[in-house]
Amino acid sequence: MNIKSASDNHVRGFHLDMKAAQYRAEYLKELWPRLARLGYTHIFFEIEDKVCLNAIRGAEWCEAFSKEEFSGLLEAARSHGLVPVPLIQTLGHLDFLLSHTPYQAWREVQNNAYMLCPSNPDAVRHMLRYIDEVGELFGNPPFIHLGADETYYLGHCPKCRQRVKTSSKSAVFMEHLNKLAEHALKRGWRPMAWADHALKYPEGIDRLNREIILLDWDYWTPEKHPQTLLYWKQGKHLSVDQLPTEFLTNEGRFALDKEKRIRAWFYTDYLREKGFDVIVAPAMRSGGDHVFAPRIEHLENVTGACLRLQRKPQPMGLLLTSWAVRLNHLETQWPGFAIPQAVSDCGKVDTWRDLRENMSRIVFGKNCPEFFDAWKKIGNAFSFAESHWYYESDAVPWILEQLRKNDRLENEIKKLPELKSGYARGQTVLKSMARKIPSGNRCLHYWQMAAKAISQKADTFVLFAKARKGKSDVKKATSLLLAEEALRDEYRSLLRETCAPASIEREIAMIFGSSLRHLTMLSRS
Repeated sequence: MNIKSASDNHVRGFHLDMKAAQYRAEYLKELWPRLARLGYTHIFFEIEDKVCLNAIRGAEWCEAFSKEEFSGLLEAARSHGLVPVPLIQTLGHLDFLLSHTPYQAWREVQNNAYMLCPSNPDAVRHMLRYIDEVGELFGNPPFIHLGADETYYLGHCPKCRQRVKTSSKSAVFMEHLNKLAEHALKRGWRPMAWADHALKYPEGIDRLNREIILLDWDYWTPEKHPQTLLYWKQGKHLSVDQLPTEFLTNEGRFALDKEKRIRAWFYTDYLREKGFDVIVAPAMRSGGDHVFAPRIEHLENVTGACLRLQRKPQPMGLLLTSWAVRLNHLETQWPGFAIPQAVSDCGKVDTWRDLRENMSRIVFGKNCPEFFDAWKKIGNAFSFAESHWYYESDAVPWILEQLRKNDRLENEIKKLPELKSGYARGQTVLKSMARKIPSGNRCLHYWQMAAKAISQKADTFVLFAKARKGKSDVKKATSLLLAEEALRDEYRSLLRETCAPASIEREIAMIFGSSLRHLTMLSRS
């Protein structure tokens, strides 16, 4: 079945990831016109457990929207010209579902809730019902994104292991995705999926249904010529002189230009040649970010993706991703969210620096090039503050031990004076900006909070590292405890503008809970 239409030809998508926090309905309704003004055409809702569905009964978040409430939010988005698109997980990233009793039997790995078993007929039937319920909730959407990325444990259970042995991992993966895609197509919903497995298993790509739109996600490539590329088959970043012959004769045929430089977004060309429609997917929030602000390198990545849209053969659009598990707030990312519109407005663009005036006028109402200097300083992370650590139940000792085991602890401490100096300069710039920008600008407010919070996190890191060596300082610990408590309360008040109460407390506990516990112990030692 071919259901391509003229409406498929341009997508400027915004990824609303509801994985970590439940947003307040009022905040989302304010978000829709802001996104529409930035020229977005589609919102990709990664709903996870934040909507009450029969398919996830017993796994819903305590503040999940009812279907009626969520339908009202979708209708409000449509009223601003935005097309809602569901993004669900159908293989990996299913912890929110498989960690609950009714669904544990469907795991690929018994002691790990991450991945669904594609060889379990009950699990597959349930996924088909899940697709139906979500599609109906979204009012028969033009697309349905089926996820299907990062399936790390594929082929682990006895049934899947046997299937892999008699065919291949790629065959098991493609068969599962094709079955779900064909089900969606019968209902008139064009399926999408992340492209990493099509690229990880290029030998099996011809098995994949060409009606599936592949999203070429790439969160590291800058505007022009990266120094390395990700060789998906090995999961490694390789330089030009490391590229295997097998790669260069297959997908790598598109990787290098005439000067033997790596071309940005070359996988899109390969996938298009293989007969797929492709959407490029950069990120404004991903791994490596700290818990209070994204890295400025995201601006290069997003600008490069927008420039790829200007080069023929053109992809069918762009999806700007923003991964909520990185914890820094949506509002800190607004200058990056403005990039697609800024590129459209400017026409000829070389790098993101050409867009600074447009971005700052869109976000702040004034030309503020100095903001990006502050961002460069404040968004600079050190390991103790990186978001991926904060999903441990007691993050402080866990982080310190991992850094020690990897011989990184001393180097991280040595970096801090320069980083803290940068944070202070960033704070000064933001204070200066506040005098010329109308009060109430959310983006600036969140960046001011980020600058204060990351500097505080650096101070606590030094204290904890010294305490680990037996060098306790009760007075310093008490001072930092009081400062951390004040920061926690200020951050909580800020989150109340955008998030529901239980979600706020979960996030507060993740970011501040372990630090406060250990500061309390050190202050009493």
